[in-house]
Amino acid sequence: MVSFDEIFSYLRIVLFALIFFIALIYTIPIICISQFHHSHMILTLNICVATALCSLYWLLFYIMLMLQRQKTYRFMINSCVFVCIFPTILTLLVPFSLVTASINRYFCVKYYTKTIYKKKRWIFICILTQWIFTTLLSLPTLAGIESGCVLSRWVDIYKLVVIAILPCLMFLFTNILMYNNVRSSTTRIQPLASASQYRSSNEQQMKINRRDVHLLRHMIIMFSIFIGGWTPLYVLLAFQPQFSINPVLLSCLTIWCQLALLCDIIDLFLYNHQLRKYLRTIFLRNNC
Repeated sequence: MVSFDEIFSYLRIVLFALIFFIALIYTIPIICISQFHHSHMILTLNICVATALCSLYWLLFYIMLMLQRQKTYRFMINSCVFVCIFPTILTLLVPFSLVTASINRYFCVKYYTKTIYKKKRWIFICILTQWIFTTLLSLPTLAGIESGCVLSRWVDIYKLVVIAILPCLMFLFTNILMYNNVRSSTTRIQPLASASQYRSSNEQQMKINRRDVHLLRHMIIMFSIFIGGWTPLYVLLAFQPQFSINPVLLSCLTIWCQLALLCDIIDLFLYNHQLRKYLRTIFLRNNC
């Protein structure tokens, strides 16, 4: 008879494989086709790559754990630094890729007349900063490694802070600033401007607002899904000793995290009408 542990193991592997496969379908056209090489696509590509890397790591981990449990445990003990820091970096990349998109769009809305914030170079600087920042955030976990590759209790609390609380505060702060900026720009009185100048400026601002609000709506949805999916697991790990955690509850919360990642990837497809249209065209062409 199949045990609950085996059922959860297979389910975790299937879900992570599905997430990685969908993320791969999303990523390849954006990288390979020049018509997708614009700012919004690059920002969503960064989110998708972060999700794909996170899911790929945990997919390989759970496959190894199911096939070679003892060897996997020995590998974890012998490669404790890698096992401690690498998954933390990959997990951090997901929420901070959403924070990066939010910060990038804030600067574009705030300084919409400055061309530097519309260039791809600015986007790549934001993404590179995000990857460096998440790596630096992961380094303190190394100080919590004890003998036998056991982590101190404060490491789990630290992970809760940097994976859930910190990105949530940064995302909320950025969006409040953006909302205040958009609100003030639409109500600002410009007595010295001519009617034609005001109309031209207002049309340009409305164009920016429509485009960025559409992206930010999906960023808020995706961020809320991620926080709602991953926070319960890290709250449990932070405040409950690992030896006393119910394994069924732990497995259920792990599945809940995966479902959050899956929903985020699906939302990326719902947002990206251009990519969906391209993939639909390719699919129909190959089946006609």
